[in-house]
Amino acid sequence: MSALIDNMSGEWAPEKHRDEYREVLEQTINEKIERPEKICRTRPR
Repeated sequence: MSALIDNMSGEWAPEKHRDEYREVLEQTINEKIERPEKICRTRPR
């Protein structure tokens, strides 16, 4: 088990990973800033 973990582990390379959630969130925020009339509101309960 130790050999498997050693073979699969390595240095962290953040440039190989994208934060897709943050990208979509920033895009949504920017769209709301540019076009406030486009904001979708939920119906009151």
